[in-house]
Amino acid sequence: MRTQMGYKGFTLLELMVVVLTIVILASIAVPQYSQYVRKSQRAAAQSEMLRVAGDLESWRSKTLTYKGFTPDISYASDTSITTETSSSLYFPKGSSSTTYKYKVAVLDGADRSKSLTTGTGQTWIMVAQPNTSNSILNSASRLVLSNRGVRCLTDSVLTDATLKTNIATSSIDDSALCSGNSLPW
Repeated sequence: MRTQMGYKGFTLLELMVVVLTIVILASIAVPQYSQYVRKSQRAAAQSEMLRVAGDLESWRSKTLTYKGFTPDISYASDTSITTETSSSLYFPKGSSSTTYKYKVAVLDGADRSKSLTTGTGQTWIMVAQPNTSNSILNSASRLVLSNRGVRCLTDSVLTDATLKTNIATSSIDDSALCSGNSLPW
């Protein structure tokens, strides 16, 4: 800032330095914020998956099977979704098929083409897929949880066709869903 000749204000060079500093700080902060949001959404989905797993075990202790388990309907605020036709839950609680962060499939472990309301009810598996239309979550990991103790984060793409493939009871391997670049959670 020059004050000798009566000029008051900032030079172009000083303004460029300030703008450059702001750009550098923003380029550091934005990716960190995105990573923070991904981690917090993943932690919330993990927590809700564990709560649903607790509900499943509570159901089994009362009925001696997982068959017929119906999750809390508030996970699907879209009234066209029922647990009879779909095994999808939307997290966070109360979100719809367009506003969800994670979509969780609760499937019969013996026949992944069926939900627990119509399957054998001997085992279960949950797979959470991030909402890829969300710009922050499009690179988030998928979550896998089963009653057999499988828990992992995986980057492999798990399509509905992959999940609902009919597999004979004797050849089921939940850990196969955690192959590749996966980490325990």
